[in-house]
Amino acid sequence: MSDSDTVKLLRECNSGIQMAVFSIDEILEKVTDKNLYEILKKSKERHEKLGDETHAILAECGDETKEPNMLAKGMSWMKTNAKVMMDDSDATIADLIVDGCNMGIKTLCRYENQYAAADDAAMKLTDDLIRLEEKLLDEVQYRTYHDRIKKLTLLSNCREMYYELMENDNHNLRNVIGNLWTELREKEDQLAVNVISDFRRKTIEQFHPVDGMSAGEIEEMVSYYVQAKIIENDLDAQVENVIISGSRCRGIEKNGSDLDVVVDYKGTIREDDFFNILHEDGFTIAGIAVDINPITEDKTGLLAEYLESAEQYLKEKAQERKLEKSSVREKIKQAKRKSHGQKKMNMQKPKKEER
Repeated sequence: MSDSDTVKLLRECNSGIQMAVFSIDEILEKVTDKNLYEILKKSKERHEKLGDETHAILAECGDETKEPNMLAKGMSWMKTNAKVMMDDSDATIADLIVDGCNMGIKTLCRYENQYAAADDAAMKLTDDLIRLEEKLLDEVQYRTYHDRIKKLTLLSNCREMYYELMENDNHNLRNVIGNLWTELREKEDQLAVNVISDFRRKTIEQFHPVDGMSAGEIEEMVSYYVQAKIIENDLDAQVENVIISGSRCRGIEKNGSDLDVVVDYKGTIREDDFFNILHEDGFTIAGIAVDINPITEDKTGLLAEYLESAEQYLKEKAQERKLEKSSVREKIKQAKRKSHGQKKMNMQKPKKEER
């Protein structure tokens, strides 16, 4: 019974290895990403090496190795090509590999239980094959998320990725999750710096001076005022950034628009309490009311996330302003056409009366 289970287990391993090599061959030529290509190529070589070991042990047992039947190969080929034909991206190929590895691992574990009387050598080889599938799974999953993180352009996308990784219940992802968390944090830090600098740059370009003062000078005045209120009220607050954030920072303000300013700070004072203190004097600059919005990372979130949302809102407001101006111009044109048409009618009436 022991020898029988040994041979049966090795046959299943051999069949699985050959199917893996066959499947990798089928998709290798369709891969465009160099890193993914190298991962698959090396995995194919590892499978082939393990296949040689399997053949050797089976030969010692006096069993001839057989290739998977043509029907199984044909079904595998049809499944792979059907999915790739619908979407030949590297992401689709990676998904196929992940599905194949997961299915292979489950199948091998089942065979280990089914042929429990197999000898130690056969069991070790099966475990080696399972580890090989897990390694490929780790590498492909890591590469997939790594590439997605590299392509992130918004902080909101980083937040979505955080939730996706937290909710991913694939236990094999645990082996690479630490590296992915590190890369995601680095990406978030990089994007945060870019968001703040880009926001300030656009403000410098589009801000309409207030009583001859630039955006930077306005922010400096607000910073002095906020610092004075902190000292006056003995508040636990350290100002990190002061940035004009409303319609005036994009030059789309209306007559009477406030000067909206966001103050990023650290400290124990609550945002709403700080807000009330900053507005108790009715602070103005050149007769314009200054609306100061104090925020902390713990309550509102990162300053960069706040500015990213503000930028999107301001784009929408700018588009609305354009539509409003366009609508006004169209109404003026219509009024002129109507007036011109009325004049022509008035000019024609006397002629009819003369006849």
